[in-house]
Amino acid sequence: MLENVLIQILNDDSTYFALLTTLNNSSPIDILKQTENVFVTSGRVLVDNILHSGNNSDRFMELQYSDGKFDFDTAQYVQIDRKNTLRIEANNALRGYPSVVNNSILNSAQKKLLLHGISI
Repeated sequence: MLENVLIQILNDDSTYFALLTTLNNSSPIDILKQTENVFVTSGRVLVDNILHSGNNSDRFMELQYSDGKFDFDTAQYVQIDRKNTLRIEANNALRGYPSVVNNSILNSAQKKLLLHGISI
């Protein structure tokens, strides 16, 4: 983990090689720039922006990573179903940071569900 992002390397059949969860409400682009040159592989990365955008259609963003850099021209928002394994992993990662969740832009019901292990 870097200061403002939690990095999970995915070892499953996902189309993404990593799931990044931002841990504050800063711009995800600014946070991603901090993680450049972290990976030695190339491919698609999924970013959970819930603490910046809320639990809405802008929550998840995908983009390409290669040669130590993110290609921001490939960034696009994607919809991840509430019961999808990637979304559950992102929620589980956030649950490890209750003070961050409690001080986030999420409403009180979303905070409670998330911290009690219910996928939002």
